[in-house]
Amino acid sequence: ILENILFLSGIDATTGMLEVSSSDWLIRDCEFRDSVGQATDCVTVLDGSDRLVIDNCRFFMAAGAGANSAIAVVSSDDIEIKNCYIYGNFAVGAIDFRTTASARVNIHDCKIWTANAADVAIVDTITGSTGWIGPNLQAMLTDNAANITEAFAGATFQFVDPIYICNLAGEKAMLTNITASTDA
Repeated sequence: ILENILFLSGIDATTGMLEVSSSDWLIRDCEFRDSVGQATDCVTVLDGSDRLVIDNCRFFMAAGAGANSAIAVVSSDDIEIKNCYIYGNFAVGAIDFRTTASARVNIHDCKIWTANAADVAIVDTITGSTGWIGPNLQAMLTDNAANITEAFAGATFQFVDPIYICNLAGEKAMLTNITASTDA
């Protein structure tokens, strides 16, 4: 259990303020700050870090370009990310599933603000990760463009409303337009 810890990084291109490399972790009520440089990834979750829970954590990445993700996950099953606030200039996605698929992930009750034109909040770059994205997710994007559908990208995830996305300051967020299931 890691609880109530402030993590600070001032090292440009660091690949993880925290690296999780074993199963059954609870990271709760922690804050992660990239104070000077642009950490490439803030929390790196390595292969086999099953049943990880990240609860009520805050991520403040540098506003400048350089970050890929706040949370990068590789082949870790049954993880849960909940009640988190994430801000940064994420070139890949605030939460990135990469390299090898993860199964039965559960991400809910979070606010994600990305300051990068890529406008991606959660992404499965490996394609094949499974689990639930939502409910109660809110995302703020940086560009006023046709990017609502791309903000949450994962062909093999299940999306659970409400997932709200806003792509311009001063506007009301809209419910995601990801394709809904039908009774076919």
